[in-house]
Amino acid sequence: MKETLDLAVQWYQSYVGVGFYHILYLICLIWVVRDRKIDKKWKYLFVGYTVVFLVLYYFPVTARIIITLIGRDVYWRMFWILPLPVFVAFAVSWFVDGEPLKGWKRILCVAAVAVVLILSGRNLYTNGGFLPAENSQKIMEETVMVCEMLEADRQEGEVIRAAVPNEMLYELRQYDADIYLPYGRWEYEYPDRQELIDAMNTQPVEPETLAAALRKFECNYLVYPAADGLIEAMQEEDFEFLGAVGNYQVYKDVR
Repeated sequence: MKETLDLAVQWYQSYVGVGFYHILYLICLIWVVRDRKIDKKWKYLFVGYTVVFLVLYYFPVTARIIITLIGRDVYWRMFWILPLPVFVAFAVSWFVDGEPLKGWKRILCVAAVAVVLILSGRNLYTNGGFLPAENSQKIMEETVMVCEMLEADRQEGEVIRAAVPNEMLYELRQYDADIYLPYGRWEYEYPDRQELIDAMNTQPVEPETLAAALRKFECNYLVYPAADGLIEAMQEEDFEFLGAVGNYQVYKDVR
C-alpha cells in the first residue's frame, strides 16, 4: 500500500514539475466555493469531480487497480482527466464577467489573467520535447544510414534479419519494411526471445554470448553501440565489421 501511495505522490510531483497550474487550480476551487453568486450545481460539478478524482488517484486500493490496468509508467496520465483548463477558464470567465468591472478595468483584468496563464507554463516547442526533424521520415539519421548500409550489403535473394539497439526498434522498419527484426518495440511481448534481448542489453557487452544468441534466432546482421575492442571481439566470433554509422557499428555474420 505504501509503495502504491509513494508512486502516486512521485508521479504527481513529476506531473507538476516547476509549473504552478495546480496552484491556479486550487485558487479557482477556493474562489468557486466562497463565491455565493455561483450556482451550486457548478460547485458540485467541479469541486465534487476534483474530490472524487483525488480519492481515486491517491487511495491505495483504487490506485493499485488503475496501475495494474494502465501500467505504472503512465500512471501520471490520470491527470489528463482532471478538467484543469476547463475549470480555470470557467472561474476566470466568471470573475471577469461577474464582477462590476467595466471599460479599462475589465481589459486590464483580462490582460493580467492572460499573463498569469502564460507565465504558468512553458512553450511546448522549447521545453526539449520536440526537436527539428533530421529527415522527411522524422527518424534518426543513423537509422536511415544503417538501413541503406544493410540494403547495400544484401546479396541477391538474401533476407536481412537484424538485431538493433532499443532506440532503433520502432524506427528501422518504419523506414524499410524489407528488413526484419527478431523482436519488436515491446520486448515483453517476446518472452521466447528473452535470451537475445538480454544479450543485446547486457553491459558491458559479452561478444561470445551475443554471437550465440544472434545465431540461435537467425540474425545475420547486428547493429550495436560502439565500444572499445568490440570490432576485434566480434571478428573472433566470425562477424564481419561493415562500418560505423555515428555511434553505432554494423556487423554481418559470415560463418
